[in-house]
Amino acid sequence: MNDPVTNLGSVCAEHAHARLQPLQTFIQVADYDALLARNGAPTATTGCHTPHKGSIAAAVSSTLAALEGAEAALLNSSGKDTLSVCLLTLLRSGDHIIAQRNHSPETKNFLTRVLPKVGVDVTLVDHRDTDAFRAAITPATTLIVLEAPRYPCFDITDLAAVSSLAREHGVLTLCDNTAATPLVQMPIALDIDLVVYRSSRYISGYLDTRVGIVAGSRTLVERVRAKSMNLGSADLPDAWLLLRGIQTLRDRVEQRCRNAYAMASFLEEHPKIERVFYPGNEDHPQRSLVLRQMDAFGGSLSFNLVGGHNAAERFVGALKLSSTCIGHSADALRVASPSYPIECSEAPFEFDIDDELGVDEGLVCMEVGVGETDRLLTRIEQALRHA
Repeated sequence: MNDPVTNLGSVCAEHAHARLQPLQTFIQVADYDALLARNGAPTATTGCHTPHKGSIAAAVSSTLAALEGAEAALLNSSGKDTLSVCLLTLLRSGDHIIAQRNHSPETKNFLTRVLPKVGVDVTLVDHRDTDAFRAAITPATTLIVLEAPRYPCFDITDLAAVSSLAREHGVLTLCDNTAATPLVQMPIALDIDLVVYRSSRYISGYLDTRVGIVAGSRTLVERVRAKSMNLGSADLPDAWLLLRGIQTLRDRVEQRCRNAYAMASFLEEHPKIERVFYPGNEDHPQRSLVLRQMDAFGGSLSFNLVGGHNAAERFVGALKLSSTCIGHSADALRVASPSYPIECSEAPFEFDIDDELGVDEGLVCMEVGVGETDRLLTRIEQALRHA
């Protein structure tokens, strides 16, 4: 495997530094009244404000838009609300959309159970196959919904190829980039129309805010804004908490990428590990696409334990984590396994056993935090003794 930050190094030193120039300006200004005024937000002397416009949310949105390389960005009450509002904004009865088979459970639930009830036809395709998207397009197709990378195998959708295909047919594209962040992958630069995030995963860095983010062209974002106001998802009492997370975003992303790479390297050599799924693997089936599309390999990985279900259960239990819910904070380590019962506010962890891909009941998905690398590896090694 290459150095975990071979790509990230250039991102953090040059590419990301350029992206984060507006961010650095934002967080280093001591006079917040002056800062908010420059971003159209209210100050102590300008009085009250309504949600979205003329608020701290507007100031944060403008900063996130600059980070994403988008014309505009919008905050919503939660990540789940943001995706739902975007879909309801762009779709109407009689429309057809194309989506991946492998989406997060809450997204897949909305696509397959909610949208059909309002007259929207949904086709799910293999996200690794651009030709599958092409074959699914009909005269009624108005939107393609993407998410990359995705658990459990961290296969990558070719965003540039799919967006090019969509534009050929006058179809809009929406990508959930939560697992990557704009520091690792920039869908807007690949001609994706709208990008959504759940801020609790990376951008916030903590569990105390669940704000959702959508970024894209000013025209599309304004349409989403109008719909969100009508649906009542515009209440943002904790938007200011994103300010804190933004200050440490670059450092956290870099450290999590380093830790995940180190862990993947360690696990690949361990006799109790059958297979490791990680975008940074040299034997990743889409290696060339990963290097072309992603600026780093991300902070998550999955692996199959020798011994299947029982081994996975013993391993996760031996970690003695305070929470086994897939990570949504800056904690040192969070895991999920279909072999280990978990409870959290998110939708339940789901996966399909796939012998061809090597996914079995010994699967463990892991989000690696910002702790010291050696300490994380020690914890994993100790837990593997019980697997």
